Amino acid sequence: MKTVKIKPANKAKTCLIPLSDRFEALVRAEYQKFTADIPMKQDDRLAASMALNELALNAAEHSRTSDNQIIIKFRLAGGRLNIQVKDNGQGLMVSETKAKYYRGHGFNIVKALCDRMDIHPSGTGLTVSITKNLWRPQIGGFSI
Repeated sequence: MKTVKIKPANKAKTCLIPLSDRFEALVRAEYQKFTADIPMKQDDRLAASMALNELALNAAEHSRTSDNQIIIKFRLAGGRLNIQVKDNGQGLMVSETKAKYYRGHGFNIVKALCDRMDIHPSGTGLTVSITKNLWRPQIGGFSI
């Protein structure tokens, strides 16, 4: 009998994380809760966690958000883990975003850890989305 590997069910969650002295611990805890039942290779789990941490810290440090929180959206669909980090800060124009964020190493690290990264600046903050492909059809399932 042939073993068939099944992708986990799609799911999503949105979290509002207050900028407090427990900020990093709250981000980590929400990530761990969301991914706890997802069959993931340990390297993928760690890479996504590190990328999320970098994005969350960037949002906390650079956004100067008026509501003192960031929004993190987690989504698992089609064997892909998507994480979106949004702040409600002052916002930047596209040219400012490139100049400000591509100077440092943070986004380069995130790009190296994930399969895709998209940056969406607006007048009401910055949204960064990352995707980690968990389903690898060429090997017949998840790479656990």
